[in-house]
Amino acid sequence: MRKPNAKERILETASKLFHERGYSEVGINEIIEKAETAKASFYQHYSSKEVLCEAWLQSVHDRSEDSRAELLVTDCSPSE
Repeated sequence: MRKPNAKERILETASKLFHERGYSEVGINEIIEKAETAKASFYQHYSSKEVLCEAWLQSVHDRSEDSRAELLVTDCSPSE
C-alpha cells in the first residue's frame, strides 16, 4: 500500500486531531510532526491553519454527501 502524499497526510492527520480534540486545541507544528512532513510542505499546500480547516470541513461535507447519495440509491426498505 502506498504512503499518502504530504497533502493527504496533513489533511488526514488534521482531521483526526481536530475530531479528537477540536480545532483550537491543535497547532500547526503538531500536525506537521504527526503527519511526518516538512513545514515547507505544509505551507506549500495550505497557506494557514484556517485554509487547512476549510479543506477539512470540505472533506467532511464531501464524505457526508457521498454517504447520502449512496443511501438514496440503495434498494432496500427500512428495518422494523
